[in-house]
Amino acid sequence: MKISFFVSIVLFVFFSSQLSAQEKMDKQHFYNIISSENLELIDAEIIKMNAASKSTFNPYKGALLMKKAGLEKNPTEKLKFFKEGKLLLETAINNDNQNVELRFLRLIIQENAPKFLGYHSNIKEDVNFIQENSNKLSTVLKNILLDYSETSKELKLNE
Repeated sequence: MKISFFVSIVLFVFFSSQLSAQEKMDKQHFYNIISSENLELIDAEIIKMNAASKSTFNPYKGALLMKKAGLEKNPTEKLKFFKEGKLLLETAINNDNQNVELRFLRLIIQENAPKFLGYHSNIKEDVNFIQENSNKLSTVLKNILLDYSETSKELKLNE
C-alpha cells in the first residue's frame, strides 16, 4: 500500500513538471519565429500555444496571428487573422499596460503593419515606454530588443 502511494506521488510530480515545462516559452525561439517569413513555423507555434491552453500565451499568439496575416494570400483570411491577433494582444496590454514586453510586441507589429489597417497609433507611446523601462527586461529580452532597435524605424537604444 505504501509503495503504490509513493509511486503515485512520484508519477504525479513527474507529469506535473513535464506539463509546466511544456507550457514555458523559449523567448529567443519565439522571437526567431516572429521575425521569420516562414508560415509553417508560425502555424506550428500557434498550434503549440493552443495545445498549452494557457492564457499567458494569448499576446504572443496574437502577435503571431498578425504576422501570419501578412504572409497569407487570401485577403479575407489576412483580415480575419489580423483582427483576431489584434484582439488578443490589445486585451493583454489593457490588462497589463505596464508590461514592457507586451508593448514591445505591439511596437513590432505596428511598425510593420500596412498603413491602411490603421494600427499605428501607439508607436510613439510604446517607444517612450520601452526606452524608459527596458532595464526591467531579462537579459534575453534586452538582447532581442537591442537587435530589433538596429532595424527599427522608431526605436533607438543606446546600450
